Amino acid sequence: MTQKPNDRQDSCGQPPSSTHEQSVQASPRQRAEEHGDAMDRPAFQAWTPEETERLLDELRIYRIELAMQNEELCRTREALEVSRARFFDLYDLAPLGYLELTETGLILEANRAAASLLEATRDSLVGQPLSSFILPEDQDSYYRCHGQLWTGSERQSCELRLRHADTGFRWIRLETSRRPMAKGETPGCLAILSDMTEQKKQEQDLLRSRTKLRALAAYREKVREDERAHIARELHDDLGQYLTALRLDANLIEMLFAKENAELTKRVEGMKQLIDRVIAVTRSAISRLRPMVLDFGILSAAEWLVADYRKRTGTLCHLDMLDPELELNNDQATTVFRILQESLTNVARHAQATCVDIRMRSAGGLLYLNVHDDGRGFDPAVVRNKNAFGLMGIRERLIIYGGTLKIDSQPEQGTTLEIVLPIKSGQAS
Repeated sequence: MTQKPNDRQDSCGQPPSSTHEQSVQASPRQRAEEHGDAMDRPAFQAWTPEETERLLDELRIYRIELAMQNEELCRTREALEVSRARFFDLYDLAPLGYLELTETGLILEANRAAASLLEATRDSLVGQPLSSFILPEDQDSYYRCHGQLWTGSERQSCELRLRHADTGFRWIRLETSRRPMAKGETPGCLAILSDMTEQKKQEQDLLRSRTKLRALAAYREKVREDERAHIARELHDDLGQYLTALRLDANLIEMLFAKENAELTKRVEGMKQLIDRVIAVTRSAISRLRPMVLDFGILSAAEWLVADYRKRTGTLCHLDMLDPELELNNDQATTVFRILQESLTNVARHAQATCVDIRMRSAGGLLYLNVHDDGRGFDPAVVRNKNAFGLMGIRERLIIYGGTLKIDSQPEQGTTLEIVLPIKSGQAS
């Protein structure tokens, strides 16, 4: 017997709970009946009993099949509900802030973490522009990031500061991506807010620590250079004078007594050679500590370095001073001298070069030093991961004084060091 709509159960076997639900459940049947009325009815009178039985069997099979499909649909719906509930639990309890935004940046939905970061309730956030929670100084960065999301890459990120009642602001990393859209759906994007306040604080602490360490290193380097200069002067003024006097006395002894005694002549000659070696060693020590030629300016000091390099290595070395009137104070001259000295030392040790070109010029309060060799070169990325103390020392000296170092090198194609150092010409140290 056919059931009335009010007596039927819903598609998952549950009775309707209201008249509205009954009409909703009955609507598919009503549509089917209307569709059936519009179709041409078959001539039932022409069916044989066997055909009728066969059709009834098929209907029973279809009914069982539909019931099984209905059960499968119910299980699928329940699984989807469980999955949806699990997703919303993860969404709400996630430590990161999640926002759903319109194309114009209005908030459509927010999880608990996002509401906490924005210091507002979830309901009050709906319809609010995200930009209203960002500091004015960072508004341009936000709009640029949000605009590029729709004109360029499907993902964008930036670092911003959100207003915060206690500390004034809170650092966050904003990552946005365009959400998939169904046909006819309004464009929007998903945003992830990551609290970076503690990370930024640690970065600032690390930066302050590095700044203090570099200031300490600069002070230590200055003290060391001052001590070197002092020892070099002491060796030059005192020991140098004593050795010179001793050499003169040896010459005097040779003039007065050596002709009468061959053995004495031999001993005096040996003594003179020994004194000459001591003088040479002393001069070398003075040059290593602080070449006295530095007192005559960076041009003279650079020429001395080039001549010494040629003598030690037998390699061609050319110096091109485009500003021969360049004047630097003691600290600046010493810094440039040490950088050039370390550069030539690296070439002699590692490059296997046959020629070195050095160019030095100044412009706009900056000194430009270019050192190029035709040696075997290297891969800067590989050297960066090793203890390349020579290049590290050059870079640290430059950082102390606000300079920069650029390395251009490839295996078997030579190396070029491009050094830029702020200077104030003629400024006293």
